[in-house]
Amino acid sequence: MIKSINRVLIANRGEIACRIIRTLNKMGIESVAVYSDADRHALHVEMATHAVHVGASPAIESYLKVETIIAAAKATGADAIHPGYGFLSENPLFAEACEQAGIIFIGPPPAAIRDMGSKSAAKRIMEKSGVPLIPGYHGDDQRDEILRHESTKIGFPVILKAALGGGGKGMRTVYKLEEFDHALASCRREALSAFNDDTILIEKYIEQPRHVEIQVFFDKHGNGIHLFDRDCSIQRRHQKIIEEAPAPNIPDEIRYKMAQDAVLAARAIHYVGAGTVEFLYDGNGQYYFMEMNTRLQVEHPVTEMVTGLDLVQLQVDIASGKPLAVAQSDIRCTGHSLEARLCAEDCNNGFMPSTGPIHFAECPDLDATIRLDSGMKQSDEISVFYDPMFAKLIVWGRDRSEAVRKMRLALSQLRITGVETNIAYLNGIFCSTAFDTVDLSTHFLASHQHTKTDDLELHRSAVAAAIYMTLSKHEPANTDTRSLPFGWRLNSNHTQRFDLDVNGSSLALAVRRSGDGFSVDVDEANYRCTARFIDGALVLSGDPSGKWSVHGQNNAFFLFEGANRYTVKVIEHDAAEFEHSGNKKHAAPMPGLVTKLYVNAGDAVQPGDPLVAIEAMKMEHIIYANCAGTVDAVLHQVGDSVQAGVEVVRI
Repeated sequence: MIKSINRVLIANRGEIACRIIRTLNKMGIESVAVYSDADRHALHVEMATHAVHVGASPAIESYLKVETIIAAAKATGADAIHPGYGFLSENPLFAEACEQAGIIFIGPPPAAIRDMGSKSAAKRIMEKSGVPLIPGYHGDDQRDEILRHESTKIGFPVILKAALGGGGKGMRTVYKLEEFDHALASCRREALSAFNDDTILIEKYIEQPRHVEIQVFFDKHGNGIHLFDRDCSIQRRHQKIIEEAPAPNIPDEIRYKMAQDAVLAARAIHYVGAGTVEFLYDGNGQYYFMEMNTRLQVEHPVTEMVTGLDLVQLQVDIASGKPLAVAQSDIRCTGHSLEARLCAEDCNNGFMPSTGPIHFAECPDLDATIRLDSGMKQSDEISVFYDPMFAKLIVWGRDRSEAVRKMRLALSQLRITGVETNIAYLNGIFCSTAFDTVDLSTHFLASHQHTKTDDLELHRSAVAAAIYMTLSKHEPANTDTRSLPFGWRLNSNHTQRFDLDVNGSSLALAVRRSGDGFSVDVDEANYRCTARFIDGALVLSGDPSGKWSVHGQNNAFFLFEGANRYTVKVIEHDAAEFEHSGNKKHAAPMPGLVTKLYVNAGDAVQPGDPLVAIEAMKMEHIIYANCAGTVDAVLHQVGDSVQAGVEVVRI
């Protein structure tokens, strides 16, 4: 029976809510947004036909409140609810609540969500179905000593995973027995916080695996298809940051078998809707079932790009009872697509989340082959309450090489200030030889990436900054210097001295000017170049040479060169600078909630010892001792909320 869907409530926020609304608009279906206090002025609220406030900023008080979401759907006359991904998307109780309320849930049946939501249950089902599994333990006995024994029996290294987990949360790699107890405790805490369940399973750690997944769709009439494969191997902290379709360098026979096993896995649980079966591929012809995500994936756009299908539209049609509009023989995989997840995080500071308003945003030109799925607009705020991913950049090319070139160009045209982002970091990956040669594994970043800007890059950007500061007073028509944070006196025939902080590194510069030429000393190096403004951008010729666009903001300004962004601050030497001798400050790197204390006043510590665990943006971050000494004071307790920069432990 086909049911009419005229109005859909999106039980989500940000990028995915906006993406769903776009398809609903295309289908002529009204949309209902829900929003928390923090999202009152969010883009998804502006885009929707209707909007309902559902609670306070923390997700547990808004987006995770099943009764409130159902009530909002009833109050607005929604026929169906689309859960997006994250939040309630893989909660069988929410799917059941929709059914009981007579609201169509745009997703699989509650039983399928429950079966696949538990990694332990999923592995038992797959084992019976003949889908290959990684050696491991997924039993009901969850005593610490049993898990410790099973890990030893499997053989280190092993991975501990939250049984109800996803997105890298509640996951730890343990390399030796001595690390086990600490890793298990941390894994349990994160799992309990994220999923309200601290059940843990164990898997053998595969040394150089690739993460390859298959997109499947099943309708309510028993018809099923796969939409080929994606590679999601490039991950940070077990979270994907780059995805591509199809997965490169997979033998055709393996690709075919993997797709057939994915369809088999979905049939085994009587699946309906969009699902993704994830495998670990060892590169030697062996692959192993990892898990099945019973929802739309973050990386679904790459599949849309290579198949030409709208996956959200397929979801809505299936939920209404329509049979699949395409057969397996109708689907073609054409070209190659890449996706980069754009996150607000400081890649030069351990990828700590970065929060605050977006002051400036400039995007590449978009067309049918370059797509930006975003949930933010200029002046919106990246909140501490939610995931730091704010957008996704997706490109399509006729082959992988063309797609990579398009991605590099598009990233170089993305410019954002107000928060730190991973744009330059992502571009470094796409520019690497390892990515070009498909040297992929889930350890790619550990093997091939660095996060610190090298000295040459710092020097070039510092020279550009100093010359900009010198020139800007003489080029009022081409640049806006009103927000620059420094005082300046005309002294162009003499040496100008600047002490700058560039991306966290302190540099002293001496600038001498003659005509349009400059001689700049940085550390022991000397640079000579000419400079001019062209269309508001600073263009240098000589050493260094390049083109920088400049944007001022509060007490800093920003230089953009391609995909690289440099934050420049003038160091004020008369400012109060102090640190008591022998008194080492350990501060919260971001706003968050204290979840565990590892030390008490009077404890002796060594460098690298854990001090405090802080939860922010749904992940646990541990502050480690940066020196040896004795704990003088623990300044916050479990349950305290702390702001970025606030001291938590003094040694």
